[in-house]
Amino acid sequence: ATDGTLLYWLGQHDVRRGHQPWFYFLLLTPQYELFVVLLAGPVTIAVTARAIWSRIAGIQRDSRQFFLGFLATWFTGLFIALSIAGEKMPWLIVHFTLPGLLLAAVAIGWAIERAITAKPRWFWPAAIAVAIVAMLQIHLATRMTYLDGDIPRDMLIYTQTAPDLPMLVGDLEELSYDAYGDLS
Repeated sequence: ATDGTLLYWLGQHDVRRGHQPWFYFLLLTPQYELFVVLLAGPVTIAVTARAIWSRIAGIQRDSRQFFLGFLATWFTGLFIALSIAGEKMPWLIVHFTLPGLLLAAVAIGWAIERAITAKPRWFWPAAIAVAIVAMLQIHLATRMTYLDGDIPRDMLIYTQTAPDLPMLVGDLEELSYDAYGDLS
């Protein structure tokens, strides 16, 4: 941010590029980031509650709890800051989904650790649910990347041109050649 990019971005908030409401990311995130929506919020609440309890009880926090607190703060802070900020664009979702996905991975890791030690009855239903969510996430990513990447009908695709436009240009060029013999 030493080259002025942060100052430029801060200056753009009054411009309000995109003209999106404050709840824009609440609508966008569930459509594309299932693990973040289902797991990052509960893990953030659990990490915050554990930090408060550790503070009240006077328990020394280890480096793992500190890192989880960092991820929860990063996730929550950016989500709130970007929701308040004037510029709300689809590509800004990356900034808070990264820590959100890491928090979701923590939740899955906790479940695996507990399953190894306690062998609970809920392990296989939970594993199947995670597999189903993973397949849905892969389906969404594949559709967005390879099937509909140039068709602006999803909220995540913001500035791409529809494939109809090049066809229209070709038709107009052909019509110009037929009518005038050139592109005049």
